[in-house]
Parts: sequence; C-alpha cells; structure tokens
Amino acid sequence: MPFPSLVDASGAVVVNVDYRLAPEHTYPAGANDAWDALQWVAASASDLGGSVDKLIVAGDSAGGNLAALLALRARDAGGPSLALQMLIYPITDWSGSHESMESNGTGNFLTKETMEWFRSTYFGAQNDAAIWNLPTVSPMFADVAGVCPAWVLTTSHDQLRDEGEAYAAKLTEAGVPTTHLRVDGVFHAFFGQTNVLELAA
Repeated sequence: MPFPSLVDASGAVVVNVDYRLAPEHTYPAGANDAWDALQWVAASASDLGGSVDKLIVAGDSAGGNLAALLALRARDAGGPSLALQMLIYPITDWSGSHESMESNGTGNFLTKETMEWFRSTYFGAQNDAAIWNLPTVSPMFADVAGVCPAWVLTTSHDQLRDEGEAYAAKLTEAGVPTTHLRVDGVFHAFFGQTNVLELAA
C-alpha cells in the first residue's frame, strides 16, 4: 500500500505486494499473484515478525478489488484466516453500472472514460459482461456470508462511491461485521495525496 503514514500509524508488519500488471498480463494474473502472496505471508508471518492470527488484506481502488476477492477466496479455501479486509474506494462491480459512475464521471480526478480504459486493459480480449459479472471478478456478485470483517472507505466525489457503498451494505446484510466511512468533499485517490490535500474541519 502506498500510504507510509498509515503504515507507520498501524504499528503492523506491512507486506506491499507487487503483482503482474496489464496490458502485458491480463486477468487473472494479478488476482492469482495476490493469492500466492497471501499464502506466502501466512506461512511466513512469524519470520516477518507478525502474527498469523492477525492477517489483514488491504488495498485501494483496483487493489481494493483484489483485497475483497482475497477475502472471499480465503473463506472458500478454508484459509488463511483473515482478521479484516480493508477496502479503500474499491472496485466491487466491473460492470460500471452504478449511478455515481455517471454523476462523478468527469471532473473528479478519475473519469468514467479512464475507468473504461482500465477495464479494457485489465481484461483484454475477455472484456465483456460475461466476465464483469463473475463473482470471482466482481465481489458484488458473490455470496459474501461468512467472509471476514470489513472496513470500507468511500468518497463523495468518486465514481466508485456507489458500488463501494453497495458492497458495504451487502456485507452488513449478510451479517458480516462491517464499518463504512464516507469522506465528503474529496475524490478518488485522495488517500495517497494527504501531503497536498487538506480537509476542512
């Protein structure tokens, strides 16, 4: 995670995962790399100075998508056991069908056009609704019962706002302990720009 202040404040051992990227490596390369990394961290937790009983997956935007998918995959595979999934303005629905994709689609740092380019690059020749709607791609379409607790952050001026908030609601409705925080007045990717942004009191 590219957030040194968060890392410092957490007091935790943080493993920043480097996974294969599109367009050279389309889905599922990155998702598989993230899964392999999680299994390695779980096996190496004590060597890293951490605890296997306190594993957290976290990510922002596309990384939030991967973190949510890891939580689901860990549940289905019977482990590694996760204490929390930390989803920062995550992509939870690659279809791009939520209202905020339109209302916040221009003039707010990340645009609808850019998101569509990211999607076409990430999926390559597979880029269509048949893959966007898979629960192993878009966690919004998954059965989330029994997944680990979640902390979800969204922002008012983000085109991903509605899908992040819908996912937080879905988790809550399924009985998953979930904390949702919406930050007003900021846009997508603000979390990594705290050195240049100041929120009004």
